[in-house]
Amino acid sequence: MRRPPGTWRVVGILTRTAGRRWLNRVRSQLRWGRRKKAAGARRTGTPRKSLGGGITLVVFGGLIVFYAVSVSSLILKRLATGLEIRDAQAQTHTHAENAEDEDIGLGGYLDRISSTKDRQAGPMFGTSLWVAPRVEPQLIRGLGLLLAGIFITLFLISIGGTNRDLGQVDWTLEWLFTLPASGRSLFLAKTFENTLIHAIGWIFNFPLLLVIFWSAGHGWLAVPLALLLTLYLNLLLAALRVVAETWLRKRLSRGRLKNVQAFCTLLGVVGMYGVLGFAVADMPSAFFRLAEAVPSALLWLPCSVPALFCSSQMSMLLPSVVLPLFALAIPLWAIRSSERLVSDGLISGSASDRGRRGVQVSPGAAGGLFRGIVAKELHLLLRDRTLLVQTLVVPLLILGFQVLWNPAIFSDLGSNPRTVATIAFGVGAYVLMFGSFTVLTVEGDALWLLYTLPQPLDVTLRSKAKLWASLSASYTLLILLIALFSGSRPAPEDLLTWVMALAGIYIFALLGTGLAALGTDPLEKERNRKVRPGMLYLYMFLAGMYGTVMHNPEPWPKFVVMILCPLLAYAVWQKVRDRIPYLLDPMQRPKPQLSLSDGLVAAVSFFVLQTLIFAGLSQESDLQLGTALLYAYCIAGVIVGVICFAVLALKRIPRLAVTLGLVRDPDLEARPSLLKWGLMGGALAGAIGALYLWGSDYVGFLRAAKDRASLARELLGDQLLVLSILVLVAAPFFEEFIFRGLIFRGLRRSNGVWASALGSAAIFAIVHPPYSFVPVFAVGLITAFVFERTRMLWAPILVHMIYNGAVILMG
Repeated sequence: MRRPPGTWRVVGILTRTAGRRWLNRVRSQLRWGRRKKAAGARRTGTPRKSLGGGITLVVFGGLIVFYAVSVSSLILKRLATGLEIRDAQAQTHTHAENAEDEDIGLGGYLDRISSTKDRQAGPMFGTSLWVAPRVEPQLIRGLGLLLAGIFITLFLISIGGTNRDLGQVDWTLEWLFTLPASGRSLFLAKTFENTLIHAIGWIFNFPLLLVIFWSAGHGWLAVPLALLLTLYLNLLLAALRVVAETWLRKRLSRGRLKNVQAFCTLLGVVGMYGVLGFAVADMPSAFFRLAEAVPSALLWLPCSVPALFCSSQMSMLLPSVVLPLFALAIPLWAIRSSERLVSDGLISGSASDRGRRGVQVSPGAAGGLFRGIVAKELHLLLRDRTLLVQTLVVPLLILGFQVLWNPAIFSDLGSNPRTVATIAFGVGAYVLMFGSFTVLTVEGDALWLLYTLPQPLDVTLRSKAKLWASLSASYTLLILLIALFSGSRPAPEDLLTWVMALAGIYIFALLGTGLAALGTDPLEKERNRKVRPGMLYLYMFLAGMYGTVMHNPEPWPKFVVMILCPLLAYAVWQKVRDRIPYLLDPMQRPKPQLSLSDGLVAAVSFFVLQTLIFAGLSQESDLQLGTALLYAYCIAGVIVGVICFAVLALKRIPRLAVTLGLVRDPDLEARPSLLKWGLMGGALAGAIGALYLWGSDYVGFLRAAKDRASLARELLGDQLLVLSILVLVAAPFFEEFIFRGLIFRGLRRSNGVWASALGSAAIFAIVHPPYSFVPVFAVGLITAFVFERTRMLWAPILVHMIYNGAVILMG
């Protein structure tokens, strides 16, 4: 019989396994598509079913690194500047009391105060951030306090919300104890694993240490020094985490353990935002007083020792000797303590879950507002105290920190109703970000049970979305009521913004839940990785765009967003319904079909691209305005059309040309006359346009809008030929391909004719000037019905040409 593996072999196996698991995750994100495995090739990890994860990983990884370095630089700038200003003020006071001081004049100290205030505008990091030798001891003590605070914060976060394994029924360590290895080997392996693969520790500590050591004058030595000391801090953190997890699982029931985790999450969030507050707001004077008063002996705490490597008054030899002692003693103590904790077994009676029997309620007695899937979701929320804190308590903390960092926010609440509505929507959207993205992850391995309910899964998910919308809307409504009672009275034109704030919560509840359903991998075993970060970033981007438009004083952008966002949510749910049958299938994808999202992406790309091309042509060439506009329109239309058709063809959508109306459907028995329907629709559209132009002269605001449109046309001068080509040829071809071929057909796949026509006509109208919304909306309806009747794009193109020609003649 073979002997059990030794300690270091066990550590090596488990550490390599954890590293391989992390590497497979990165590779699965960076891999495009699927490659068939050759015969005899080594087995590799299965990539996810979605594409583009590598781009998300690289782009947002780079942004996180840049943001971490920027925040670290700002923290060091504010700390160094504050200490030098306090020192200069103290020396100025001393000089004023002692007129015989000849070291430096009063003007010199005042110049120092002025120069240190300009430090904020300096480079991101460098030796210019460091302080004078006389202030260096206070700076070292301040950095030691900062490192200690970050260490405590990271420890609380590692025990709290990010540690999903700790609160589970089946603890990972229970499975590891079935291996033929000693407890010492397993705890040592867990310590090494947490040291190397602890993303939050690397994100917080490495950029800060790199900026500090570089600014202290270590040059390129700062890079290996920051790496080494980050590993050291991660090792201490991992050791304390192992012993804390073991003690908590042995001594507390899961109910009390969840309470402890929720409390640690709360304190961790307070600590994290407190540290970030040093970068975005002035450091409190109490921190400077503490940095000046703390004894130097406290710098020899294990988590503060890295600050001593920056001191020019002390050799690096002494901390270099103490550092390995801490790195050896603390992990050994933690491992030995963990061994003693499990000496009588890994599971104790107090750590088990025990249910309580209550009064049995008959099925007929169940009723009220909270029942069914909503009651289940509320019950899960109350059981998961960490999620409860993140969703319902943390938003209030963030708002409190914003008030602490920016006290002027109260004056904005009273003076600008649009700011009130934007803040209210932002808080509600933040609650939704944590709530709606958990609709699938909270089900865990029991997700398949939802498929057995007597209703489609998408209906169940929308019920969850309504619950989170109601919870989030309560925060939004609370802020609006506080502002209302504090004296903020919205004007009639600002009342739309307040309505947008509440309506946006319900729109983004559906949007966020749909994005979560598209970006969740239910087969992923680790809960923290079930949701793709890209979907979360997309939600944040859309919510930010919505809030920006809310703050805009113009009503038309608000109207546009209130049409586009519900349609975007609908497009997302159309894809959700396609994906739901394949959620639990590790390999298969939904059958490729044309969807509304394809048309929306094409429409946005078309108008953004033509704007960029027009700006480039009008600034860097001698083209006339009308010619540049025609070129930009045609170039953007060709690019978007070719790319869109190529992407849809790569998706292998069946009968793509027939679906888009480019060729006749051979299955149609009757072949309606394209010319007849095009002429009839064009005559009707032209009559509506002529009637609208005639009637607008008798309505005040329409007459003013018409005059502005006439001034815009006068900028084209005598370029009638260019204008005719643009509106009679280019616009009908490109716009009908996008709005009828893509958007209308994408809506028609899941809706009736009327709903699809109204939706496509609304999108078609809002991308045109506000003055022409009514006739363009009517044209959108007519072209949609003509396209539905003929199934060919050439008929609505003819309608569009006739309408534009009539408008030119009338104009």
